[in-house]
Amino acid sequence: MTQRFRVAMLSAESVPYAKVGGLADVVGALSRAIADLGCSVAVFLPRYAGLNLPDASTLELVSQVEVPVRGEDTPGLLYALRGPDHPPHLTHYFIANDRTFGRPGIYNDPATGEAYPDNAERFAFFSRACLEGMRALAFAPEVIHANDHQVALVPAYLKTLHAEDPFFQMTASILSIHNMGYQGIYDPAAMEISGFPPEYFYPLSPFEFWGKVNYLKAGIQFADVITTVSERYAEEIQSGEEFGFGLQGVLNARREDLLGILNGIDVKIWNPRTDRLIAARYDAETLELKGVCKSALLEETGLPAQPDQPLFGMISRLAEQKGFDLIEEASE
Repeated sequence: MTQRFRVAMLSAESVPYAKVGGLADVVGALSRAIADLGCSVAVFLPRYAGLNLPDASTLELVSQVEVPVRGEDTPGLLYALRGPDHPPHLTHYFIANDRTFGRPGIYNDPATGEAYPDNAERFAFFSRACLEGMRALAFAPEVIHANDHQVALVPAYLKTLHAEDPFFQMTASILSIHNMGYQGIYDPAAMEISGFPPEYFYPLSPFEFWGKVNYLKAGIQFADVITTVSERYAEEIQSGEEFGFGLQGVLNARREDLLGILNGIDVKIWNPRTDRLIAARYDAETLELKGVCKSALLEETGLPAQPDQPLFGMISRLAEQKGFDLIEEASE
């Protein structure tokens, strides 16, 4: 029997379990799509305190791993999601450690709105725990797909600390950049925390960024392939400071390995023909029913009914990068 192509998908968030932004939607939909192509997909996520599990789903403890952090082994528990609606060839694994993830919020403290001060350690732990988890599961992937800076150290681990590791000798790495504005920039102590030798940190090294450690930069330098969310964005992030946030030169140096792949949508969720959450379901043959949805939305939000004026909706974080300032300027 031919063995399925094995893909490990690593992310700090994925729908429906943990979501802050669009990263969660992409990881959730893409992992299912890859499994539908016949690959064996293992998704690794942190087990946050506020994890959102579907009804009738349970987490089964399948292994314990020892993760080197600050030069000491830190225990992590590896759970597998079990449930009636889980698709074949796709398994979600959750890395648990109460000190690291047993708190509210994913990246930030909800009480202050500020990033947790130990995020460098939290996501270095998670990155190494994913690799140790694969070993514990005897899941040697052909490809590890790391998403954003939280797991961007994984390609660096593969090319340095695991360079001679026979378990990962046939493993290639992909780093997907969903937002260049978030890079994981920390004090130099992050080198020791994450387990890299101090001699790896020097001016213009793969880890160094203006005297600090930059997780995303390390991932860009060491990944076999780098992808981002569209061809246009791949060009923009190489073009200058505005979009590259200081890493445009590093990206330009890797341009032969940098691909822009347009994000898609999960049509099982984003389909007005089957969506039970809208006022009227419609398709290409019944576009007039969009007016019913528009009227219902205007009524729900308390806006005046203006059938002849366009209504724009946007699902987004209120972040400067999203361009809300341009809308404000245009409305004046």
